[in-house]
Amino acid sequence: MSGFVDKYEIRRQNLLRLRDDKCNGRSVTLAEKISKSTAYVARLLAPIDRQSSKVISEKTADHITECFKLPKGWLDIAAGHTIDSATPSFVIAKKCITDYNEEICSLQLLDKPIKTLLPPYQDGLSAFQVLTDKYYPRIKYGEFIITTNQDKATSGTSALILFNSQKATYATYPELRAYMQI
Repeated sequence: MSGFVDKYEIRRQNLLRLRDDKCNGRSVTLAEKISKSTAYVARLLAPIDRQSSKVISEKTADHITECFKLPKGWLDIAAGHTIDSATPSFVIAKKCITDYNEEICSLQLLDKPIKTLLPPYQDGLSAFQVLTDKYYPRIKYGEFIITTNQDKATSGTSALILFNSQKATYATYPELRAYMQI
């Protein structure tokens, strides 16, 4: 079972940390450091639910980490790391989730495994690339589901339930109860 966190919000929060810790809380200094306009930086820092906000793309995230001499992927790590000592770790996605009929989806081996970034303090995780629009808008085509094995579900839990190495389903508690008895 796994929980989902919006990567763009994580990036925005980490950019706020960079502004506060490395630029003395000044957006102007941050803009100079990454060679962007202050208006552009203000849009990156704005809460994502505002119409004027701009999400931090992969290309922009890489540019920002290069400017601050941080490890690639640093902006994608959720809270729990420091600016000076963050060392990202990765999980390798070897399978993808493809279209399915009604409730069951197919798990297929990827032609080429993909490394995806994880917080450095996470162990025992598996990754699956989603290659279907079935979960849209919550999970978009091409994104990853990161899972950890758990025996129990709680209210609000989202889960990828593996039936075998080739079949699975996705559900949210309390829908999970029906699958937990299989």
